[in-house]
Order: sequence, then C-alpha cells, then structure tokens
Amino acid sequence: IISILTAFIRMDGERAGELLIKDSNARTRDDDKVLHEKEYVAKIRELTDECKYSEDKYLMQKLGEYISRMFDAAQTHHVLMNPAFVSCSLAVKVVEGVALALDPNCEIWRIANPIILQSEISRNTKKLGSTLGFDGVVNKIKGEAELLGKRIKYYRIEEGKHNQKNGGE
Repeated sequence: IISILTAFIRMDGERAGELLIKDSNARTRDDDKVLHEKEYVAKIRELTDECKYSEDKYLMQKLGEYISRMFDAAQTHHVLMNPAFVSCSLAVKVVEGVALALDPNCEIWRIANPIILQSEISRNTKKLGSTLGFDGVVNKIKGEAELLGKRIKYYRIEEGKHNQKNGGE
C-alpha cells in the first residue's frame, strides 16, 4: 500500500497502475485476473499526468473525481482495488477537509507526503538488509536519502512559489 501511495505522490501513474494490477492479481483467482493491463496502466498514468501538468499539481485536490475514474477503470479491467489503499486515500481526504475547515490555508500534503515517502524508505531499507548485506544497505540508504533530499527541495521551491502567489504570507 505504501508503494502504491508513494507512486501516486511521485505522480508515477505507470508504476501505480502496475502495483495496483500486481496487488489485484495476487488476491484473485487465476480465472479472474486483470484484463487489458496496458490499457489500465494508461488510464492510471493519464490521471497522474493530468494532475502533474495542472496548475495545482496536487492529486488530492480532485480526489473524488480521480477515485471515481480509478474505480471505473478498475471495473472495466477487473482490477480488485485494495481496500486498505482506498481507505487510506479517503482518510487523507477527510483529514484534509477537517484541517481546511479549521485553517483554509492549510496544506496537509506538505506534511503527509514526506511521512509516506519516509515510510517507503524505511520499508525498502529493511527488505534490503536481509538480501544485500551491509554495503548494499548503505548504498541504498544513500540513494534514498538523495531522493528524499530532492523531494524536500522541490516542496520548498513549490512552497516559495505558493507564498509569492499569495502575497508572501
């Protein structure tokens, strides 16, 4: 689930679609596997690309619409949606709604995204520890730390643009 969420945060629709298919196929019978996998992945990629190139650049902004389109694609292609992924996505939206009701300028994604990314790094590091040994883990941690640093830098740049747009608040 963390990997799927992370793929969406990174706006990598292709990876998110592939992970959703892999998860679905692992939980279904052989005679009920995903149909037309490439078409499904293309639909998920289209969602993230649409968000990536929009002014908001924030997937959760139109979450209701995106979830509806994901469910339509899932139904068409027989993708069994992971209930934990759906629950987590909806929970984020509910928390964000409450936060926005309390403070309309709140951008909860600035807090949530790094936590989800950090969770992915931690999970991947634990997996690698058992297969790569110490040197492999050190190299993987370095790579993940660089990626996280780039993501934090990106958020700071976006935050600066947002503050300039709103009069330097």
